[in-house]
Amino acid sequence: MKFHWWAKTDVGKVRDENQDSWSVVPKYNLYMVADGMGGHAGGKIASTMATNYVEKFFVEDNPNKKQAFFNALIQANHQIFEKSSDTPELNGMGTTFTGFIKDKNRLHLLHVGDSKAYLYRDGSIEQLTKDHTWVEEQLRAGYITPEEAQNSKFKSVITRSVGFSKSIEIDSHSIPYSSGDLFILCSDGLSNYIPMPELERICTYSFYSELPELLVQSALNRGGADNITVVVVYIANEPVS
Repeated sequence: MKFHWWAKTDVGKVRDENQDSWSVVPKYNLYMVADGMGGHAGGKIASTMATNYVEKFFVEDNPNKKQAFFNALIQANHQIFEKSSDTPELNGMGTTFTGFIKDKNRLHLLHVGDSKAYLYRDGSIEQLTKDHTWVEEQLRAGYITPEEAQNSKFKSVITRSVGFSKSIEIDSHSIPYSSGDLFILCSDGLSNYIPMPELERICTYSFYSELPELLVQSALNRGGADNITVVVVYIANEPVS
């Protein structure tokens, strides 16, 4: 099976700097999105370091690709934390991270923060990640309602990030894939504007190669108050023109 991918990032309409980063490493079938912590010094540095160091520390000849990917993100966390600790103006920087790597007939997904991963399969969409935010944790615990969560001013307060502290807790799971699957990785600058039912509809009625442009433009049309990044990965038996 062949992996086809398309990506786009945009600074948005409000922010002066794009603190999102994305990376695709075809050699490993590795796909990543990172969103530097908004409002924190060094957000762009943190997100770029996360994607760069995961690629650098990934051990290609490790027979356990899942463990190699996991270890690489641990090392990236260490590098970001050390740079933050050694550089006063970068104290407190961190980043989200959502990415996956192919290993035989499965994808290994790693997730920290509130960037998202979706799977569109057989006409329906599923969110593969759980947000590590104060609001989402309160919602899952039943302390607030979905309406309160949607309107909360604390929506962007994340409870886990890469590089903010010496230790890191990573969500990790493996997903079987098949021909026809479409995976979407994105920062919250996209997901905050496009709810899942609409994302499902757009995937159903659009060419996959055009999805990054369509989705980013939709977020911009609705305000674009944050940086916007999306990576789309389509798995097919035949080449895609």
